[in-house]
Amino acid sequence: MSATPEQNKTENNIEDDHSHLLFEQVNPYGSRAVVIESDGRTVFMYLCPVDDYPGEMHAVWLANLVPAPEQADVQAMQSGTAPLMHRSACDHPAGIPLLDSAQFQVSWFQEGTGVVLYYQNEIEAIIPPWAGADGLQGYARRAVDRGIGTLPLPEESPAFYNRIEHDRLFWEARNRKEHWAEFRDALLAHYENVYGKHTRYFAVTDRPYPTLAIVEFGGDSIDGRAVYATLGMSNQHVPGLETRLDSGTNPESFLRMEIITRAIPADEWLPGLLARMAVYPWLGGVPFLQGESYESGMDLDGANFLLGHAAPYFSAIQTKMPAVYTVEDQFPVRFYAGVPIEKAMLPVLKVRGADFVLSKVHRA
Repeated sequence: MSATPEQNKTENNIEDDHSHLLFEQVNPYGSRAVVIESDGRTVFMYLCPVDDYPGEMHAVWLANLVPAPEQADVQAMQSGTAPLMHRSACDHPAGIPLLDSAQFQVSWFQEGTGVVLYYQNEIEAIIPPWAGADGLQGYARRAVDRGIGTLPLPEESPAFYNRIEHDRLFWEARNRKEHWAEFRDALLAHYENVYGKHTRYFAVTDRPYPTLAIVEFGGDSIDGRAVYATLGMSNQHVPGLETRLDSGTNPESFLRMEIITRAIPADEWLPGLLARMAVYPWLGGVPFLQGESYESGMDLDGANFLLGHAAPYFSAIQTKMPAVYTVEDQFPVRFYAGVPIEKAMLPVLKVRGADFVLSKVHRA
């Protein structure tokens, strides 16, 4: 069911007491991998960061291949081996034969931080984007009670299953050749209504997802600075909102975003830096929120940013905030101003907060 079958691997030869890879696939952003392994006793699905990208590993139990213990398999957990699900929490207390790895398919949540496993075209397990909260690792079809961080598949949760289906269709849509051109042209026209015709367009070509560009608008600036805008961040949900937003905050109004800043066009390093900043949420699995900073690690003036979607942030960069814009007839885009700040202000930001730093930028 995955629209982007990168690095699929399957293997069915299992020897007791050794973990063997049954299936592996990297998400479309190249930041997380789903891995299914068996040690001859159990089968587990793992979601883990790729290479050096940040993030936690999550593990959901899929099946016992041997008889289940009466109680939680504490001995296995203490020894660092994959535990069996206890008898009352699984639907096959006697164990089942090894699942046929050729029947595994996955579909990714569009944030890239969660995954749905299908077996014989039915949902077998889910590691959701909010895995890790309250000890939850995921959901499994063969679980009948909670155990090892695994819960049974939700029985009555239409919103949850609608989200899974929406995200499956999301990847189908992204595979349409026309999709990017349609999205790009519509948002570019929206930008040009505010900032005039664009002067340069930088396509970001080092990865297929998220598809991104950086656009420069020269305009009639009296201080020689141009407007730079990301284009493509709002083409998919920002990850990590479930675990970062305050309870009671509607995440739907934060799901899509773009970043706008101003700089001197002679700063040729800026488009590349903006591209790095634009892709960061999907590599790190975390969103940008109001008053947070992006630290580039570059020893250059203006290479670090304070981010915010409120009017004072746009006043700080002396440019207009784009009008309301909606993608997919459903999701409003939050336009964030990227306010350049000096490296020396980064520790001040952590101690005094965004409002204090913003006031200093205004005075400057």
